[in-house]
Amino acid sequence: MAAGDLKSLVERWYEVLNRADWEDHIDQFDSGQDWWEEWKQEHREFRKAFPDYHFTIDRIIEEGDYVAHFGKAEGTFQAEFPHWELRGIAPTGEKLSWDEAWWWQVLDGKFGDGYFVVDGLRRLQQIGVVPMPEEANTE
Repeated sequence: MAAGDLKSLVERWYEVLNRADWEDHIDQFDSGQDWWEEWKQEHREFRKAFPDYHFTIDRIIEEGDYVAHFGKAEGTFQAEFPHWELRGIAPTGEKLSWDEAWWWQVLDGKFGDGYFVVDGLRRLQQIGVVPMPEEANTE
């Protein structure tokens, strides 16, 4: 892909994910990877838990067929999410915010293999499951 195309792909990805009708448009990014259907099912559950999920891109880095992007996510915890650190935790109705970082290989203009990191500890701290660190004593 030409320089800047991967950045454009990521920007379009979040335009779709941030919309209420994300599922009607998400297949335009499907590169036929084995994980795709599982990801969509998990994201359906995630969107039930955080129906107002919104991601703001802070930075996009592209090199060759690879793109990484970093940013801030937020959403209101309104339903149980049976995965990751939130498994078994009752929804609180609180608006949460956390960092996310993603790395993808892009295949023919669509997302191939990828990895992501979500700041789950921050989510747990915000809902009181894990205590927030005490403020450092500056005296």
